[in-house]
Amino acid sequence: MRLPESIAAQWSRLRARPRPLLAADLLFWALLAGLLIALLAPLARGTMPPAQDFGGHLSMADIWARFDRQPLFREFFLLRADLSPNALHVRFVRLVYPLLSPLPALKLFFVGSLVGFVLAFLYVLHVFERSRWLVFPALVFLCWGNMVTLGLVNNVAIFPWMFLGVALSKRAAERATAPWFVALGVVLLLAYFSHGIAFGYAFAMALGIVVLHVRSARGLWSLASFAPAVSLWIWWIKSTQGRRDMPGTHFKDALNAPGTRILKPEEALIMFEREALELMVSHRRTVVVIVVLAAFVVGLALTVPLAARVHDKKLEGARAALRELHDLVSEHALLCMALCLSAGLLILPYELMGMPISPRLTTVVAVTWMLVPRVPPGSWRAAAPAAIGVIASVLWIRELRPMARALENEEYRPMRTLLERIPERGKRVTCVGARWVQPHDSYRQPLGHNCYGLAQVVADAFVGTPFALTDYNAVYFRPEVRDHVPDIENVGWATSSATLFWDYVLVRGDHPAPPTDRFARVDAVRYPAPGAPLWTLYRVDHGPTRAVGAQPTAGGPGGFAMRVLCAEGEEVRGLRVSSNASMLQGVRALCGRVEGGEVRATQPLGGTIGVDADLRCEAGRIVGLHGRAALMVDAAGPLCEAGAAVTDGPLAGGSGGHPFHLSCPPGKHVIGLTARAAALVDSLGPICEP
Repeated sequence: MRLPESIAAQWSRLRARPRPLLAADLLFWALLAGLLIALLAPLARGTMPPAQDFGGHLSMADIWARFDRQPLFREFFLLRADLSPNALHVRFVRLVYPLLSPLPALKLFFVGSLVGFVLAFLYVLHVFERSRWLVFPALVFLCWGNMVTLGLVNNVAIFPWMFLGVALSKRAAERATAPWFVALGVVLLLAYFSHGIAFGYAFAMALGIVVLHVRSARGLWSLASFAPAVSLWIWWIKSTQGRRDMPGTHFKDALNAPGTRILKPEEALIMFEREALELMVSHRRTVVVIVVLAAFVVGLALTVPLAARVHDKKLEGARAALRELHDLVSEHALLCMALCLSAGLLILPYELMGMPISPRLTTVVAVTWMLVPRVPPGSWRAAAPAAIGVIASVLWIRELRPMARALENEEYRPMRTLLERIPERGKRVTCVGARWVQPHDSYRQPLGHNCYGLAQVVADAFVGTPFALTDYNAVYFRPEVRDHVPDIENVGWATSSATLFWDYVLVRGDHPAPPTDRFARVDAVRYPAPGAPLWTLYRVDHGPTRAVGAQPTAGGPGGFAMRVLCAEGEEVRGLRVSSNASMLQGVRALCGRVEGGEVRATQPLGGTIGVDADLRCEAGRIVGLHGRAALMVDAAGPLCEAGAAVTDGPLAGGSGGHPFHLSCPPGKHVIGLTARAAALVDSLGPICEP
């Protein structure tokens, strides 16, 4: 059989290699494996990787994997299960679930993508006849570029396909055979499904290499390999036009839209310096980049010069001159690619409608420049840049380990410990005080999205991942709930309509504690180290629970759904209304026993910044609500029982909207209030006895 013979032949060739070459092979692979394990260990070990947006991607992957098993996911989210990009990582997690749970599965995908990036870089070195030892100067960029520190799992996933596409483009253009065409087409499709925006870079790089290396008309058939992926890409761009946070009909619409930012060339260079490795956070990282640059300079200095072209006669005509120019440029294809990518870094927008564009090029530019030195395979000249690259990797590892250890011990473990103490599954959990923190000299802000993602997978909870607000992601909110998931970090504790949406809140460090009348402290954990933050878990007090009856409402569909109930044996004996001259801003139920005595006010529905007025029936019990409303509630008051009749009680608020009367069934009284509200009251109604 062919396969065993092929393996045997390869083994024979390996044994026949001279001992010095075999020793060099073993040294290379052992050194590369050791450095890779050390560099990637912080991403694989511990509770969560020290990468900013990893938790958001974890949340989406978990929703994909358990969409049919968790009712809360189906209530709030939809899956983008068509041929749109940006979903390769979540599809992988869904494929291996339940063999692997979402967290280890996504870690495996993340680390696997980076290992694939290194292997693709090695293949490019091989195809373009560079020494494999040049991988070591690039290793820090390959494993810890800015897309890794940002935790953009889907963007990192395109890197191996991007560089594998560069190598296959050269092979397909030169050899012009069907297997190379098919391989290139498959790789470009995988690049498209990994990330839609970054696919544009992958397409441009592969196309440029094909154009520079075509040697025959048959080689032009390699352009057909681009058709499936490019067709899907164009379809995706057209299908996203007009969506929220996506460009409109023309590119110029996006350039003039809010959230678009174009940098000056000098600002783009500063951005590259800052974002390539987040090096300026500490002086040690500055040392690393100086060492990496030294390796690059040494590699250039040892580059083998091209043989001078000697011509026996003058070039005849423009065609021959163009052919000569084409050959010259193709010999320097990687240098041309590095220059073009660098120009893109300077020219492209920094952000397009809030989406990072040029920052996605920083790692690609850095790695491509590392391909430029022309050190041939087997040359001793690669020893110096390789040795300097190894030193840079070791310095980077020494920088990574204490940061990753501090994050694990002082942040992630306390978070997980508290989340495991939530007794119920399927609750609504959010994090406060962690989003914009940059602890322990870490990259970016690694706690915000990671807190959300960890809460979702550990507590089996709904966390309202902000990633679902972006229309090009693999998970998105249902239209009817998209704008109704409150963010306590933005609105604060005073907006009870926001806090009542949640069941538990995880609070970090010195962030102001929530009010004790609405939150009960469950537990707190602090790692025993100087300066370690205190993590505290609070349970939101939703008031008493009891059986309820009819719940008619008046008003509009905005705001967040919420309700308040009186305790068993009590009913609503009045309303405490906050209003201005034109609008109802908040309302509380005044609960008390039927026979009289003191009343207590519930938590407010809506805001509490208006003038308070207590509205009660002069005689009789409350059997409903009346007022005025349209898209908002303008005014409200109680409906009072007066013998067999029902009369309008006192009213507070404005004069807009249309009148409404909401009554309980005969013989039933009001035991609570239901509403949709945020800073104002969007809709309001009574909760009646069962």
